[in-house]
Amino acid sequence: MRILFFLIFLLLPILSNATDFNNCLSCHKGIEQMPKPHNFSCDQCHVLPQDRNKPITSHKMIVKNPSSPKYWNTFCYKCHSKQINDVEHSLHYTAYGEINKTLFTLIHKKTNYTVQDLPAKGNNLLETLSFQFLRQNCLKCHISTEGEKGTGLYRPSGCAACHMPLSKDGIYLGNDKAMHGKPSNIAYHKFIKPQMQNCLSCHNKQYVGTDYLGMFPKEFGETYRTPINKEGNFPPVIYGIDYNYLAKDVHYIAGMTCMSCHTKQEVMGNGKFYHNETQSLQVTCQTCHGGYHTKPKRFFKHIKLFNPNIPGHKYHENVSCSACHAQWTIYDFGFYALKDDTKDYTKWSAFTLTGNPQVDKFLSHAIGLIEEGKSAPALMQEDFLTGKMEPGLWHIGYLFTRWEYVILGKMGSKYVILRPMYQYYFSYKNAQGKVLVNNKFMGADWEPYFPHTIGKARNCLFCHGNKTVAGEGFYPIKDNFATNLMKPTTCAQSNVRVLNKKEKENLINYTPLFKKEYLRHLNYNK
Repeated sequence: MRILFFLIFLLLPILSNATDFNNCLSCHKGIEQMPKPHNFSCDQCHVLPQDRNKPITSHKMIVKNPSSPKYWNTFCYKCHSKQINDVEHSLHYTAYGEINKTLFTLIHKKTNYTVQDLPAKGNNLLETLSFQFLRQNCLKCHISTEGEKGTGLYRPSGCAACHMPLSKDGIYLGNDKAMHGKPSNIAYHKFIKPQMQNCLSCHNKQYVGTDYLGMFPKEFGETYRTPINKEGNFPPVIYGIDYNYLAKDVHYIAGMTCMSCHTKQEVMGNGKFYHNETQSLQVTCQTCHGGYHTKPKRFFKHIKLFNPNIPGHKYHENVSCSACHAQWTIYDFGFYALKDDTKDYTKWSAFTLTGNPQVDKFLSHAIGLIEEGKSAPALMQEDFLTGKMEPGLWHIGYLFTRWEYVILGKMGSKYVILRPMYQYYFSYKNAQGKVLVNNKFMGADWEPYFPHTIGKARNCLFCHGNKTVAGEGFYPIKDNFATNLMKPTTCAQSNVRVLNKKEKENLINYTPLFKKEYLRHLNYNK
């Protein structure tokens, strides 16, 4: 009896300090209360129904992010069945266009895959590499995964990716005393209407998004990183890379955000299945400014309405607005992707800033260990669809990038800007160091592109008389391997094509009508 009493006496301090995981607020004091209608008790969202009547003995029983797609049916479906159905049909969820247009370019087959059923292996080496390339590089931003660990890229999965305030630097900034200042994808524990930072956590680098802010990604090599402060330090990295800062979109300058134009139905879906982004658009330039035969559907003070009678508009009814009004556009020519299964890390020492934080951090760490005479870690890269680490490392880069010119093509009845998405060259070296695929040209896809860099229309002579804009290479430089990449070729999207011979001639040569109207334009602008 004395021994039992003595043991209880010894255990009292331990028992009194034991964490009561059923009482969340005993630790998470000050945490933000979710606004209505989500002002539930903690366990309604963070504990599985079958565990709610059990003692919560550890954090392992607590669901960190109940808005993750794998928990939608458990926590969200009862109230949000329509929204879930809409999202599950949306391009943000399926990535249908991104996957199948890429595969059409790489393996030259029409496919119908989504994020949910994309295979990990193909019928041959090139197919397998193509699937792995998508799973380990392109699909890092689908909403079933968390964002990468880098400034501006931190993001939870699921609904929270768009509807919670993100932490730019991966630190919780709220009043929760247990979490304040600790690593977190979200800045505060609350639901919000989507903000630009939510969009930019995925829509950055070479794609529409950061261009709206005037940001054009720099080349990957160290020599392109320009020290800008007096100490000679490199500029801070955001969204995984350095940027050149060019002209901002006039709509951004006016205070408009992504959600000013991109509606809820477009972003979250409307229950319909779309093959590409252009099919799901809800708002166009004409919605606010009007057009040749349409009046604006939205009305704002101080907005400039479309005038079909000015010289620049008179003959361009079949030209998209951005073809003239984009101040600059993103072009990446020659996309090189090498999968390397060897530990030959040091050759990549000049390329540890490529916009992929996971690979860049791994390389920097591995090279540092080698320089210290230590053993380098195993070569692994995440499969973003499973979350598992897989052998090998993908190194990617472009032959060259540009923003000066646009290159035109046609989508349906409209002339639009085209850009390569992409011109793929694949290489593969196995773990024994044998090169099984050596700089193989896989294919090219030229896509319609609508830069978010809108401003005053460019001068007529920017396009008329310009062979580069007509798709004839980088005039006046003589044709070579690099400039030939600036000539549009194949288009995966069925309603998109390059300019034909007659269209090129009309654009390159100054016709009598053009000369007459250009003089009128000059007089109009005096």
